[in-house]
Amino acid sequence: MQDQDPAPPRPAGRTPIAMPDPAPGARPPQRATFAFVALMAALGAINAFSTDVAIPALGLISDHYQLTDPNQRQWVLLALFVGVAASQLLIGPVADSLGRRKAAAINFATYVAGTLLCIFAPSFPILIAGRVMQGLGSGGLRVISLAVTRDRFAGDEMARVVSLSSAVFILIILLAPAIGTAIVSVAEWHWVFGVLLLQALLTGGWFFASQPETLDPAHRRPLSFASILETFGVVFSNRWCMAHAAALSLVFGAFVAYLSTAQQTFGEIYALGLWLPAAFGGAAALNGAVSMASARVVRKVGARRVGLAALIATAAAGAVGAVMAATLFDGVPPFWLYMGFISVPVGAFAALYGNLSAVALEPMGARAGAASAIVSALGSGAGVVFAAIAGAAYDGTVVPLLAAFGIAGTLGLLITRLSGPMR
Repeated sequence: MQDQDPAPPRPAGRTPIAMPDPAPGARPPQRATFAFVALMAALGAINAFSTDVAIPALGLISDHYQLTDPNQRQWVLLALFVGVAASQLLIGPVADSLGRRKAAAINFATYVAGTLLCIFAPSFPILIAGRVMQGLGSGGLRVISLAVTRDRFAGDEMARVVSLSSAVFILIILLAPAIGTAIVSVAEWHWVFGVLLLQALLTGGWFFASQPETLDPAHRRPLSFASILETFGVVFSNRWCMAHAAALSLVFGAFVAYLSTAQQTFGEIYALGLWLPAAFGGAAALNGAVSMASARVVRKVGARRVGLAALIATAAAGAVGAVMAATLFDGVPPFWLYMGFISVPVGAFAALYGNLSAVALEPMGARAGAASAIVSALGSGAGVVFAAIAGAAYDGTVVPLLAAFGIAGTLGLLITRLSGPMR
């Protein structure tokens, strides 16, 4: 048995979602192959693709199920994030106990079952149940991809693999709405989920054919709910951690509201039609650019300062945009002006999510692995609640969405400033 390597440091702002604790007995540093990087990116991309490819189909889904409230369609996206939030808490301990391949099998099976439920759903509530299952499966696969990477690599090489895999998310966010638009323009909306099913089956086949188990059986951990509950107590009792987790949930909720109302905003208010993917992709490209800039700046000024600056930008753009839209343009400003306002918080979200996550976990010490799962789950779960409230306020104008960013940024600033010193 090899000596246990020290856990690689976690760069500030580089880890936007929860990962299990570093696996004991990790292999010595080595170079990752292109095939490995591509496979890990493919696992995580299932979640990103499941979110954005469905956006162009939301109107058709609403018509198909004859929804009386047009805002109900937003739950096609919100439900996915409910599943993702739950997966943050569940999959880490399962993967550490059963191994990466068995945990991946559970998640692929959950995702495929959820996708089939979406394809054949006789009612809207059953479709939503299928989306929750998709979130459980796809969110868990993202965590597993990071766990496998940490099993095999350490230090700079691990950071390189994670960075390259993350770059695929930006590409997926750019391309997914265009692919969704192409599908619904030539076929009925069910084929959106048919494509997701094909993606999951191909990725699953690739994973099980090429990726051996990376967790040494000697280092597997028994499932311990007592340990999880103890970590919950530590997280909830730490004001610093909870304050930054609360700010994280607010901005995450506003961002999810942006995603869930994108079809109504871009497709109905501004009637972009086939240009919807271009508008959505433009904001996503800015998000990616800010993410890369944040990774450089954070080394000089620190994660908290970058996060606070992003909160200020989010609060200012959201509040000013909402006031101008309501008072000068009856709620619907010119498209170019709306894009100017909305691009600021959407871009700032890239700096907010990773950096606020890192800052929240600073006082957690050796519990950072388990605590990160709890913080991510809290951020996602509470964020969905905020997104649902903001989405329900949609009234055919852009004011509620811009106001949601303004409120999230302002409250986030107040909460973090009142959190007191780190302890």
